[in-house]
Formats: sequence, structure tokens, C-alpha cells
Amino acid sequence: MIGHLRTLSLACATLLAAGSARAQLVPPPNDLCINAIQIGDGTISGTTIGSTNTANGCGLSGLTSDVWYSYTATRSGLLSLDTCGSNFDTSITLYAFCGALFQIVCNDDAPPGSPCGFNAGFDSYLTYPVRANETIKIRISGFVGAQGTFVLTARNATGQPFCLGDSTSATVCPCANSVPPGTIGGCTNSGGQGGKLEASGLAEVAGDSARLTVTGLPPGAPILFFQGNTKQAGGYGQSFGDGIRCVTGTIVRLSTKFSSNGTVSIPQSGDPSLHAAGGVPTSGGIVLYQGWYRNGANFCLPSTFNLTNGVEVSWAP
Repeated sequence: MIGHLRTLSLACATLLAAGSARAQLVPPPNDLCINAIQIGDGTISGTTIGSTNTANGCGLSGLTSDVWYSYTATRSGLLSLDTCGSNFDTSITLYAFCGALFQIVCNDDAPPGSPCGFNAGFDSYLTYPVRANETIKIRISGFVGAQGTFVLTARNATGQPFCLGDSTSATVCPCANSVPPGTIGGCTNSGGQGGKLEASGLAEVAGDSARLTVTGLPPGAPILFFQGNTKQAGGYGQSFGDGIRCVTGTIVRLSTKFSSNGTVSIPQSGDPSLHAAGGVPTSGGIVLYQGWYRNGANFCLPSTFNLTNGVEVSWAP
């Protein structure tokens, strides 16, 4: 009997030890910067549950465990990174390399005007100018000990949108004429769409092929493309006509064009390049763009004009 009891006790101890081992969380494979997972443009999911604290960055997120990713740019442009839709209070921090972890830039709460929404609270969003073949290290962490699962979206483009007319990214559209949440564009016009401004090409002063294109306009509508150097109300924007004014500061009127089938681009044949029209210095820098267009139909307010979303472009020398 005593032998049976000893055997039973040993078996119970073994089961308890196995259960305890299973209960111990195994760190994710990208727990350390040197084991950062390579990502490209697009959206991935991940977790910080079970991770350890390996860096001291981005304020109070430096007190929290982290995981790591590595991104290599396939083109020069403005990279955006966001954790929109994650289930805990995240932060994003960028580093040049793993050796000496000197922080380049970070974000804990998505700023006003970002596609996450100005009151997102838990989401993070930042932009960073990259050159082709440049590699950066991305640290995902939480605020004061927060852990959980997250989604991370990377997007490298000529310009990044801000101040959307979806009533979550920026101030509320003036007469409930919002586009669906997350839609890139300004407040809805009489055609049932928001004027969508996008940048394309290469934003380099020495080799400028950049273009601005607007879609979703009323057919034949005239539009003024303009630039500035300051986000209106910090990116929150301000009601203006049927839309939202997103760009302010030193304003430069670039060009006035008429849309064809609701679409128009600059520069057109015979126009100066975009950087030349706006007087971008040879050293480059951040420039903000927006479109102001006529919407003469009986719609919304009697002001008969609307605006596109804003676009942020980082010009390289």
C-alpha cells in the first residue's frame, strides 16, 4: 500500500510540474531586437504577451515588455506605421539598429488627424521619411505594463493622408456629411463622395516626379491645389464651407484646374514641377497639401465649396 501511495504521489507531483511548466509563458520569437521579424508593407498581427522588457524608450512604455520587427524600404518615401484596432494601449518606437538603441521617433497615442482617429486612445500612429534600401527596427510595447495582441500596418508612399472627413480622424463634418469611418477623403460632396487627395511619384527636389491627384469631385468642378507648413488645429482641422480646412501656416497657391469625370492631377503638361511651384527648398522638408473645390449644387451649407483630405509629403534633397 505504501508503495502505491508513493507512486501516486510521484505521479501527482509530475502532473503538477508539467502544468506549472505549461502555465509559464514562452516569450514570442521576436522578443529581442536581434531576432526582429522582417515585415513589408501591409498588415500583420502579433502579441506582446510573455515578452520581456529589452529597451527603455517612448516615455512610460520603456517600463513595459516589447517585441521587435525590422522594415527595409523598397522605395524612397514617407513610411506610416500604426496599430489601429489593437486591443491594448500600444506604443511604437523606431531605432536605426539594434547595437546601441538610440530612439529615432516614437508615438504612444495617435495624434489628431491620423487615420486611427483623434480619440482612439489605445492606438499609435507615426510617419518617418525613408530612403530606398534603408532598414529600421520597430519596437512595439504598451503603456505602463500593458500587454496584449495587436495589429501593425506599414505603408510606404509618396505622401500620407491626414485630417479625413470621417468624423473620427478630425473634426466633425459641418452637416453630417461624413464619409464612412476609415475612408480616405474629405467630407462628402453633392456627388455622394469625398474628394480624395493622393500623392504619387518621387518627392525628391533633385529628381522630382511627384504628382497630386484628386478623385471623387463633381464633374467639371474647379479645384485649387494649395500647400502649407502647419496642420490646422494640430491635425484636428476646422470646419470650412462643406468640409474641413486641414492645412494652414505659410500658404502657397499651386494651381487651379477643372476636373474631368471627377478626377484631376497636377502638374499637367507645361506646368512647373510640384516642388518648383511650391518653392520647396533644395534641402527638402515636410510639406502639407490640400484641395479646395467648388460644389455649386444645393447641398449642405450655402457656401458651395468643399475640401479634400490633407496629405503630408516629406521632400528629400
